[in-house]
Amino acid sequence: MKTLTIHQHWADAIFDHGKNVENRIWQTPHRGDLLIHAGYSKQSLEASKQFIKRLSNEVIKKPKFGFILGKVTLVNCVPYVVGDWDIPNQYHWILQNPVKCTPYPMSGKLSLWDFDETLLDWNYQQTS
Repeated sequence: MKTLTIHQHWADAIFDHGKNVENRIWQTPHRGDLLIHAGYSKQSLEASKQFIKRLSNEVIKKPKFGFILGKVTLVNCVPYVVGDWDIPNQYHWILQNPVKCTPYPMSGKLSLWDFDETLLDWNYQQTS
């Protein structure tokens, strides 16, 4: 399955805070299921935390780095503004149907990459 590595807290926001747009400087022809991988980088950590706090009153949990977190359906990729999660002058990947899996440790990659989704446990039970 196609997989996208995303910085934290952005990756968690897809599953925990209603983030339905991923912003990229490049577009993709891919549509359909897409695994979400939380990368190791902490480059966006503070900025993403502040952005999410402005949009959500929910608690921001301690992020996991280097894990596949779940999947979404990528339904479109557009250059125009579509909502609160948009960053100007980027392509907006429209995401729907987020589903968590048991976090699976994995190194990420650039661009879209392939991962064998049969290795994932979809009977995820979140613990505090």
